[in-house]
Amino acid sequence: MAARAQADQAVAAPQGVAEAVAYAEAVVGVGAIPVGRLAGLACARFLRDRIAAEAGRGPWAFRPDLVEAALLFAGQMPNIKGPEAGQPLRCRSPDLRLEDFEGQECHLGLDLASRTDLAALALVFPQTCRETGKTTYAAFARCYLNEEAVLEARNAAYPGWAAAEHLVLTPGNETDFQAIEDDILEFSRRFRIVSVGYDPWQSTQLAQRLRAQDVEMVEFRSTTANFSPAIIELDAAMRSGRLQHASNPVLEWCIGNVLGKPDRRGNLRPTKARPEQQIDAAVALIMSVGRSMTEPKQFTSIFERAELWQV
Repeated sequence: MAARAQADQAVAAPQGVAEAVAYAEAVVGVGAIPVGRLAGLACARFLRDRIAAEAGRGPWAFRPDLVEAALLFAGQMPNIKGPEAGQPLRCRSPDLRLEDFEGQECHLGLDLASRTDLAALALVFPQTCRETGKTTYAAFARCYLNEEAVLEARNAAYPGWAAAEHLVLTPGNETDFQAIEDDILEFSRRFRIVSVGYDPWQSTQLAQRLRAQDVEMVEFRSTTANFSPAIIELDAAMRSGRLQHASNPVLEWCIGNVLGKPDRRGNLRPTKARPEQQIDAAVALIMSVGRSMTEPKQFTSIFERAELWQV
């Protein structure tokens, strides 16, 4: 029995399965993602198999090969319809490395919505392609979580993401914002930070300290007027492949949880369907894209480097 429990803990929440489950729930549970009948049936079967496995009626905990199957599922399902059906999302670029952008201009977005759960910052390095005149983005996210949240597995994927270093862990049961402040100061030494967008709620004191260190802190209040243009641009950039990120599963999960809620004028702000879902990394990315839209564009896109494109 002890051996089985250890095996269950080792592979019960692998990264790929978490991504696939998040997508399937968005299709089946809340209808947030419109897909064809075949995709809907596949998602429903996927969730039924998972529930059976967790109840001890299936092979989930004893089939590590299911991780690869789940990764494939999560990567292919978003493009189930249209000419790109069956192709992975084009915004993933495993060859993208933060160290390749040393000394370059970037914008940061900072979401400190919760001390008891996820907090995040995102960096984007915008460039303007000479041929098209459109902006491309190299995006990176760093997500923070307290150790207690991981031990409690408030999200089944947290332990796996922490083990793979996709989460920066801080001690105790509160996410330590000092770790975030230290990282921003480190980034300011490595890159040319044009601006850091932040919501004054929960961030005012941190912003004051960073401003005293000559970091350009700019308020980005949580309003539809601020969010809507950035959401529209981010969505267009992701669909066209103008935005690339380094296959960050936490960022992808947060993006998959975002729902664009319109106001009476049709302006959008990011929200989520259920309280247990997290969108912090996606909100930070939206803020960083929004900040980059206010600055003059630079030419010679990093994406003109052929090795970054998936064939």
